[in-house]
Amino acid sequence: MTYIALEGIDGIGKSTICQILLREYPNILLVKEPTQVLPFTDPFARAIAHYADRVNLMREIKQALATNRSVVSDRCYLSTLVYQGHTGVFKYLHEFFSHIIELPQIYVLIDTSSSAYESHVERMKGRNDLPIDHPEYLELMYKYEKLGKSYATVIIDLNDFNHDVEKIAKYIAQTGLQ
Repeated sequence: MTYIALEGIDGIGKSTICQILLREYPNILLVKEPTQVLPFTDPFARAIAHYADRVNLMREIKQALATNRSVVSDRCYLSTLVYQGHTGVFKYLHEFFSHIIELPQIYVLIDTSSSAYESHVERMKGRNDLPIDHPEYLELMYKYEKLGKSYATVIIDLNDFNHDVEKIAKYIAQTGLQ
């Protein structure tokens, strides 16, 4: 079976697409990283907490794959690199835990072009949980774009699908779940 991770900036539609995939494929295991709010402000402590969380989640993922269930993850290693990779600790931790942690077979980066960024921000303004007015938001988008070229198996531009998450979910399913 397949292990797929959906990646992208906050509010891009990952969680919605994951819920659609779960509705259409109820046998998949849907996971989210991190699995809990990690209260650490120190970058090193936060990095260790992220990996401890990932190691714990990996047991569930490996069990699902061993029983022929596909796994869809709402965020994964790419998001860790984008949000905390600047600490430099993650490369060491990744090497240390590489024998335990299995990376997804398919990374799907859900992206929007730089020119469409402002319209994306406009659509997200009503959501209180998104830091869209924060100056680092655009920087995060560029980090995903840059890292996505190295890690992503599939890059989906929302504009190519007219921001239709149902169509995107169907495309992802055809790519890796069928």
